[in-house]
Amino acid sequence: MMRSGKKYIPYILWFCWLHPVSLPCLSQVQTARHVVINSNCHGYYEYLPQGYQPGGPLFPLLVFIHGLSQLGNGNSQLSAVLWAGPPLLINQGQFPDSFTVGNQSFKFIVISPQFIAWPAPGDVDSVISYALSSYQADPTRVYLSGMSMGGGAVWDYASDTATNFVSRLAAIVPVCGASYPDTAKARVMASANLPVWATHNQNDPTVPSLATTEYVNWMNLAPAPSPKAMMTLFPSNQHDAWTQTYDPGFTQNGLNIYQWMLQYSARNPSGTLPVILGTYRADLTAADHVLLKWNTSAEDNCQYYSIARRGDSGVFRELARVPASNLSTGSSYSYMDESPQEGTNFYRLSQTDLDGKKVYLGIREIVVSNSDNHNQSLVVYPNPARNFVILHLNLPESGPYLARIVGTDGSVKKTIYFTKQSRTCDETISLQSLSAGIYFLEISGKQSKYTETLFKQ
Repeated sequence: MMRSGKKYIPYILWFCWLHPVSLPCLSQVQTARHVVINSNCHGYYEYLPQGYQPGGPLFPLLVFIHGLSQLGNGNSQLSAVLWAGPPLLINQGQFPDSFTVGNQSFKFIVISPQFIAWPAPGDVDSVISYALSSYQADPTRVYLSGMSMGGGAVWDYASDTATNFVSRLAAIVPVCGASYPDTAKARVMASANLPVWATHNQNDPTVPSLATTEYVNWMNLAPAPSPKAMMTLFPSNQHDAWTQTYDPGFTQNGLNIYQWMLQYSARNPSGTLPVILGTYRADLTAADHVLLKWNTSAEDNCQYYSIARRGDSGVFRELARVPASNLSTGSSYSYMDESPQEGTNFYRLSQTDLDGKKVYLGIREIVVSNSDNHNQSLVVYPNPARNFVILHLNLPESGPYLARIVGTDGSVKKTIYFTKQSRTCDETISLQSLSAGIYFLEISGKQSKYTETLFKQ
């Protein structure tokens, strides 16, 4: 047995250098990056594998999404992301330097973002787009995993019915995912033949295991995907299914989750994505016009972009087509909608390649108010809500705001402080701690106060 003591540290480091696949190496480095990726993500942790260099070979990309209690500002609170999952393993030197699958060795780039509020599919896509444009990441090997809130974000991103986000993914591992399943979302993943391995604790008291079993069962209905969605239910009464799932020593059918993911690559015949989207945003101007801006970090076989709009109900109608530069280094684009509808406007961005194939890149929402009408200044959706609610403010007043969720008995159930920095503001509020029922959502600024009735399912 090797005795402990500082004099043996050089031997351990020498062994890691000489045998890089034999055991986790103590020299693993995880770097905090305080970068504003979008309005909901201002920082992330970066792990680069041995041998990584700019302009060098491409590596598989693993994006990990944390749980609800690890939300933070991406700066002083970023270290909360190290609490569990791959960031914790890397921080402890327990993440394997490489994984062998089918006699081939792989090394991951691991990006672990911190979100300020519950991430929407567009927030997750912004992180993936940023990682693909900033690192030597293989666009055909993008893997997404998350726990609890993060697991729900994985489900929601991969199953988003309004976009084609699922086409960017090689495989997903949602862990006790907090997402409300439905058949339409399940069929999005099944139709794309997305490899899924979902884990959950059988008697999870926080997120019912039904959230996982229904997703998997609905995915595997005929016509079933290839491969069929996998599910592992641990015999536990706790919420923590992540410790066992992310442990490299936990295997099923001889593979841990990392090896299992690496079996798959995105089904893209050309081997490259026609467009790698950087950012896509919609802003309301002082004249109540809507300015849409997006940029790409790479384009190939791209013909044009389409902007389509719909109101609160109805179908999307195309507003314009913007010719693509089709530059391998990407470009920046913009379009001004000078006649938006009063109320809620949804703007869908899509890309059409030279062969006529269309890919949906994302949807952005803007509320246009031509008066100070209460209903136009404040939008609360979805309502009725399940896991979370989004508070959308559209009014000139900026500065600190207070939101309170009050029960019908007058008791305050939840208090949220946030800062509004521009005319429009979106704040996501988790409802997981609330039981089903009727509540009042009170929003107060320095000069304004609103109250909306909120229904929690």
